[in-house]
Amino acid sequence: MGRLYKWLTLCLKVRKDEITYRKAQRQLALSMRDGLIQKEKERQIRLEQELAEAEAKFAEEHKDEIDAVAKWESDQAAKANGVGVEEYGDEDEDDEGNTSAVKTARDEVKPELPIFKKDEFLKRWIEENPVIEIPPEQSPENDTDWLLSEEEEAALVAAFNKDKVDA
Repeated sequence: MGRLYKWLTLCLKVRKDEITYRKAQRQLALSMRDGLIQKEKERQIRLEQELAEAEAKFAEEHKDEIDAVAKWESDQAAKANGVGVEEYGDEDEDDEGNTSAVKTARDEVKPELPIFKKDEFLKRWIEENPVIEIPPEQSPENDTDWLLSEEEEAALVAAFNKDKVDA
């Protein structure tokens, strides 16, 4: 009879330890998941900041070219409206002493507008900063053979984690 009692108490202890272990693992998984979610949010914020910085740097580096395109477009619009516009080019003087404006290729061909290649930037950035894999949320397990309140469960998990750290 004593052997049966020892065996039953051992079975109950093992079952309680197993339940406590699973609850501790679930709590650890939830905290790790929350940490990964926070890191992913920080990663997204960093992406937005670095993208804005890259676009600003691109605009600064190509300011002259962008200004040239804007000036050309305004000159073309002014010409279309019949307003006098400064001619590009040098003034030539012919043999008789008359001056005339020489048209250059810039009058006829629109300067090329530099375009920030966002897709290439994002591709390179994602290669350097890969997406953080967030595991799916675990469903809580109901152990109906050992009912615990939240306070009891928290105390058992804390004791389990403390024993694990001490070992």
